[in-house]
Amino acid sequence: MSEPRLLGSYCAVFLFFTMFLAIILSGCISSSGSSTDTHTIGNDSSITVTDTYGNTVSFPHTVKRIICLPGTAAETLVSIGAGDKIVGVSEYTSKDAYLMSRMPNATSVGDWWLPDVEQIISLHPDLVISYGISQSKAGNIDKILAANITVLYVKCYDVRDLANETRMLGKITGTETRSESVAHFSEQYMSLTQERLENVSQGSAVKPRFYFERWTDYTALASDSPQHDILTTLNANNVAGDIPLVQADVSPEWIIDQNPDVIFRLAITGDNATEIRDKLMSRPGVSRIRAVQDGRVYIIYSDMLTSPRSAVGTLYLAKVLYPDRFADIDPVEILHDYENEFLPGYRSEDTFYPSLGKNQVIIKNNTTAPAGV
Repeated sequence: MSEPRLLGSYCAVFLFFTMFLAIILSGCISSSGSSTDTHTIGNDSSITVTDTYGNTVSFPHTVKRIICLPGTAAETLVSIGAGDKIVGVSEYTSKDAYLMSRMPNATSVGDWWLPDVEQIISLHPDLVISYGISQSKAGNIDKILAANITVLYVKCYDVRDLANETRMLGKITGTETRSESVAHFSEQYMSLTQERLENVSQGSAVKPRFYFERWTDYTALASDSPQHDILTTLNANNVAGDIPLVQADVSPEWIIDQNPDVIFRLAITGDNATEIRDKLMSRPGVSRIRAVQDGRVYIIYSDMLTSPRSAVGTLYLAKVLYPDRFADIDPVEILHDYENEFLPGYRSEDTFYPSLGKNQVIIKNNTTAPAGV
């Protein structure tokens, strides 16, 4: 009689421990499943981000080896302290002595629009970063994807996305603290700009009209250009804004008929800005344009609007368009602050001509004067 009772006791004990073990295992499985939702970089848990195209991209841990095709993204990675994770860059970026000095493991993988896929594969990257605009994607990106290499699309120059993209790159490289500082720098000046322009209504007649010329004569930057996007955040009207292209050839007569308040002209370098401006202002018939009459013709180094420094470039434009609202802002000083903190040892090209310092604007006869004169 006692034997069956003993067996029952053993069964009860066994059942208890079985249930206890099931509870423990259930907790472990639940904990493991929830880890996919966390982004705690220090624990090397999986990381999920969303790129410029809206693609969700996941990584099992922080990335250690990056092929970076856009120079803008390379500069961003350097600024957040992740330059040592870059193992491949475009041929164009490889010629930038400053960036290469901050990317000790990087080598050229060819043109950014048609990189050497075999070389990319040989570098065993965790990630390839490509431009986040359709017309600038690498032409053989499908071959890279076919090699089972993760691709992330970013711009790293559009002021509307710049801070978020900087944070995203910080998340996947484990440099979140530094990336937050870089993102905040851009955000604070974009916020300042928006605050000072909040009463300039979208339909206001006081919105300044501008003509923005590429570095070739009579080539207008139109509605699909990044420069157009930046200036529309400043409540300014692009006289070529109705043209659904990045750029469009226009005639001298068309520019004269548009009669813009301000003319901007891109320069590839800052070396010959004075010559470029003088030639533009001496074109036949331009003396009838309001911008020329008022001396509001400016040459801007192209990188200032198509790089991670574009928030500062936006301040240059805002100061030109609304001199009284930004009289106390010195874009040159702010640019140097950015470079000193995030790109030590780097100095931008002469970024803007005529120069805009604190309490200065350009008035007639091409002279610099205090704002409000």
